[in-house]
Amino acid sequence: MNASTSSTTYRRVELRPLAAVGSNAGWVAILWPRGPRRPGVGSSRAGPSTQEDPIGLAGGMNLYGYAGGDPVNNSDPFGLCPEKLRDARGNCPGGITVKEWQSVEAELQNMTNEAAARTSGLLFGGRIHGANLAPDVAGRVSSRTPGDIDINRTAGKHGSIFESSLIGPTLVHEGKHVDQLKGKAAGREAYDYAKAHEKKLEEEAKAYERANYKKP
Repeated sequence: MNASTSSTTYRRVELRPLAAVGSNAGWVAILWPRGPRRPGVGSSRAGPSTQEDPIGLAGGMNLYGYAGGDPVNNSDPFGLCPEKLRDARGNCPGGITVKEWQSVEAELQNMTNEAAARTSGLLFGGRIHGANLAPDVAGRVSSRTPGDIDINRTAGKHGSIFESSLIGPTLVHEGKHVDQLKGKAAGREAYDYAKAHEKKLEEEAKAYERANYKKP
């Protein structure tokens, strides 16, 4: 299979543990080809900061749970991370750009309440990051940081996964792996657990993605 083939859309369907235990130990999501898919279309959020979240419960059970959980003092009228949360370089929590943040928020409406709430929590908690991974990798959960998700910014001709139709399902899938590793210590414990239960955990994540991501 050729990642540069223009007529093929790639999507993660398999998660594999890396061979070595160390700085790169963890899971990687492998992309396999399938038929073309229409890119997801997300809508921007609008309304004053004291208004209920325009996407309703898709953003979580707390209708005011956007704008950093503080809709009175922070504004988030266009699905952008609040300026109050940005660092000196203008990046959002987790080191992602405003555009990357917006692409994540736009996908919340395509997730079930549970998946959207988890994704939103990871987003505002600074636990979604951009990373330069192998071209066939959409995202990963590393045993070094089992509570975080790395999203590939350089996935071959697809460019950044943040800018592709893969971003939503990748976040739901990897978010499930974060939940599966909850309570496991970073490093050896998380790696050994993932390795020992690899097939079961991956099957659960695939099923969770199918049930909790609604294709636009």
